[in-house]
Amino acid sequence: MILDYTINGNVTTPIGNDDARYHPHGTFPCAGDDRWIALACTNDEQRSALESITGGLDNDIISQWTSEQDLADAETQLQSVGIPSHRVADSPSMAADPQLIDREHFVSVPHAALGEVVVEGPKYLLSRTPAHAGSPPTLGQHTAHVLTDILGYNDERMVQLLISGGLE
Repeated sequence: MILDYTINGNVTTPIGNDDARYHPHGTFPCAGDDRWIALACTNDEQRSALESITGGLDNDIISQWTSEQDLADAETQLQSVGIPSHRVADSPSMAADPQLIDREHFVSVPHAALGEVVVEGPKYLLSRTPAHAGSPPTLGQHTAHVLTDILGYNDERMVQLLISGGLE
């Protein structure tokens, strides 16, 4: 962007979720309640394949086509012709994803107030230095430590915060 401005005088403007290199690019609704598919065409062959499936490359045309498709069917059809695409996963589908299950992505850990809770586990599974997911903190569990040890609040200031209700 700096080079384009310096050489050509072009001022870059915000493009939101669009992409300067990949078009069409974005998430599109599929049939059903809150079901979405993401796709990004990276070359002319993919754009041509998408146009042949949907009837056009305009986002409205693509959305019209995807909104009439079952999510899994749309994903299969797009991928089968080489269009990078994937269903947008919600929590239940992520919890049932075979790859995430195999990689032990979600793990149960103890929580002081809630008992067992499910959290995302370590991102890497290392044989010699295995990581472990810790217990999530409870609300306010580390407040005193942060205020006194990190921010340096003295006892008088802590008392003022307590009296004022600032720590509730």
